[in-house]
Amino acid sequence: MQRGARDREEKMKNKETHVEKDQLNDNVSNVIRVEEAERLSREIVDKSETIESIKKQMHILEINCNGHEIKLRNYEEDIEIKRKEVEDQNTINRELVNTIRIFETDNAIYEKELYDMRQQINEMKEELRKSVGVKNRNNSGSSSRKDEIVIVENENDSGPSNKKNKIVVENKNRSLLSIKKIKNKLVVFTHDFGKHLWEYLNRVLGNRFVIQIVSKPFARLTDVVAGAECYIKDLTSADYVILVAGVNNLDVRCRDYVLLANKCFQTNLLLCSIP
Repeated sequence: MQRGARDREEKMKNKETHVEKDQLNDNVSNVIRVEEAERLSREIVDKSETIESIKKQMHILEINCNGHEIKLRNYEEDIEIKRKEVEDQNTINRELVNTIRIFETDNAIYEKELYDMRQQINEMKEELRKSVGVKNRNNSGSSSRKDEIVIVENENDSGPSNKKNKIVVENKNRSLLSIKKIKNKLVVFTHDFGKHLWEYLNRVLGNRFVIQIVSKPFARLTDVVAGAECYIKDLTSADYVILVAGVNNLDVRCRDYVLLANKCFQTNLLLCSIP
């Protein structure tokens, strides 16, 4: 009986020992699980913080990208404005080049006209010298004194008469107003279309007339006849005045034309218009 009791006690002790071992194992497992859970929790927190940091960096980068896009658009707009300015300047430069070419062409024409006028004035000088010489010989016989003649050409006056190519003859000792005219005069008032008439008229009329062309660019009839009185005051019935009016502008009622017509009663007046 005692032996059976001891066996039961040993069994009881073994059973308790197994229970304690199981509890110990359970406790160890629980501790391990808790530590693992804490480790995972810390990792999750770290990962979350990392994610938040990355999100903040992405937000900053997005803001910077938006700023760069705005700057890029502004640069593109500035480039477009500069491109248009360059195109406009190129257009202006081309227009200036064309204008310079036109001016050069006009200058060549004006130089030719000036040369022709000087030739005409030189011819008139020679005729006047001959006339003065004949007059002096008739008046003073074999006198050796020579009359001095001063001729002023191409006088530009900014006054209302707008005088051009005025010829003044002065004699130091006496007036030459009584000198007999060698040639009849032909005075032409015109705009651009008639500025080359001198060559044609000189070729057709030869030496029968002293031809004078008064050309005014882009002029209408009122502009053509304005200030013409100074050119016609010494004309006679053997002289001619020709008016070439502006394009499609034959207004014979204009005040300047009527006044000029009244002053040309002693000579021949022709009125023309370019259709």
